[in-house]
Amino acid sequence: PGRPGDRVPDFSNFGDLMIKRLISFSLLTGMLLYAALIISVQGPKLVGTNGSIKSQQGRAVALSNDGTYAIIGGSGDSAYHGYTWIWMRSGTTWGQQALLSGTRSGYNPSYQGSGVAISGDGATAVFSGMTSMSWSGPTAWAFTRTGTSWAQQAAVFPTTALTIGGDYGRVALSNGGSALVLGSGIYNNYQGGWWLFNRSGSTWSQSGGPITATLPTNCQIGNSIAIADTGRTVVAGAPSCSGYGGYTIVWDDLAQTQILTGTNVGSTGQQGTSVAISGDGTTIAIGGPGDDSSKGAVWIFTKSTTWVQQAKLVPNDVVLNASVGTSVRLSSNGNTLVMGAPGQGTGATWVWTRSGTTWTQQGTFNRFGSTSSMQGIAVAISPDGSTGLTGDSYESSGVGATWPFTMVSFVPNTRRIILVN
Repeated sequence: PGRPGDRVPDFSNFGDLMIKRLISFSLLTGMLLYAALIISVQGPKLVGTNGSIKSQQGRAVALSNDGTYAIIGGSGDSAYHGYTWIWMRSGTTWGQQALLSGTRSGYNPSYQGSGVAISGDGATAVFSGMTSMSWSGPTAWAFTRTGTSWAQQAAVFPTTALTIGGDYGRVALSNGGSALVLGSGIYNNYQGGWWLFNRSGSTWSQSGGPITATLPTNCQIGNSIAIADTGRTVVAGAPSCSGYGGYTIVWDDLAQTQILTGTNVGSTGQQGTSVAISGDGTTIAIGGPGDDSSKGAVWIFTKSTTWVQQAKLVPNDVVLNASVGTSVRLSSNGNTLVMGAPGQGTGATWVWTRSGTTWTQQGTFNRFGSTSSMQGIAVAISPDGSTGLTGDSYESSGVGATWPFTMVSFVPNTRRIILVN
């Protein structure tokens, strides 16, 4: 039997009352004593007002630096006009702050909220959609916040015509909110491409594009898009390339620098369906939901002088047709990854963490109360790694919903355990 203050080197002595209590606590709460993160759902699911049937809220989600502000797109709302919701967290309570709808002179916008992004300070929000089925390209709307009020600053769109209309666009925003990237997978007969816009004061101007790559046609470059904090490094997925094996392309200062292909990918892996880059621009995550009979996977690349694959991540509890990598997001330092798999049962979200060069799966999160089969179709993580979102645009027969969760580092002191008699 131990004495008060004794050092306990391991948990093999199940006769100690304190050890029994610790193990019981672990089993009851579902937490591991040595878990690197404690992850918990924060409050009820987020469903914005004015949400109509088939509004598809949660189809696109993003978070500000510390997770105080969330932006959620619902591209199907109001017969596919689409809306975007801004939520703000106070303490542990989330409340809707604004409902955003963009305008563009001479056009009837639709599918707004197909893509969303928000600046690190939560003062600039952007979302993408299209302005008519025949319009030559997608549009991004930029809104800015003063206090608690939001107002449209600009409707941003390419000056280059597409040969095919009807693209909703994909959007990414630098952390400072001054560089915006708008991707189109259907540009130039589905070769795809993207455009860069920069803001000076309150004016947005196109500074690059269409940017494409030295790849075959029908690659759908820009079907997914990401930008580093500096606004100088852009990553775009091309999931239809190479017979749907997929590629991912990296540009620095508008110049193509490297084409990335993860190892051990199936012929229809669809790499580049989702992409993410850490804020510091040193880590890239690439989702390939078609890999290995659509179990899916996520590839991690890191940069020294060139980009090199660091890992291929597949959850240990993945099932056939899970479609892991449908969505991916990275924290600013690249050490925390959130990945979604809408085909994992009723949908699932995983959090992984990196220590050195080793990635560890922290847990599997199924449903969070969802009644649909598409949770994880969109995910987000705050740049500081403290807060996450998982979206399900099919929740409640298509109304959609988003679940916020928190991630807290947990490093127990295992050197001394005080025994209680």
